Amino acid sequence: MGPQVSAAERRREQFVVDSVKANFPPAFEYPTVPIADRKPPVKYIWYDDDGRLWVQLWEEDGESVARAHVYDGGGDFLFDAEWPLDVSLRHGAIRGDAAVGVALGRFDVPEIVRMTFYAR
Repeated sequence: MGPQVSAAERRREQFVVDSVKANFPPAFEYPTVPIADRKPPVKYIWYDDDGRLWVQLWEEDGESVARAHVYDGGGDFLFDAEWPLDVSLRHGAIRGDAAVGVALGRFDVPEIVRMTFYAR
């Protein structure tokens, strides 16, 4: 099971549901849409430039580090990766132990970030 849905996430989701109901009146009554108590364990899945599979997990509320399990092309586990949560690696490039990602900097201006992963 994934981490708990935070109160802020619950409010955002309820806002979306309420907005749809207010802006698109149906010819019938909308069904009740329950908001889950937990997030799914997997947040994103993608392949890097070396053909490795990255499985990013949902972070707990308040965490500042993103985590992913990394597997080779045959499905064998290679390592766990960690990086700052405010950096997206899905829109960058990862090869070997180096990654180029996108972070939102001051005033939400995207910045290119280069990182190196080190074995523990």
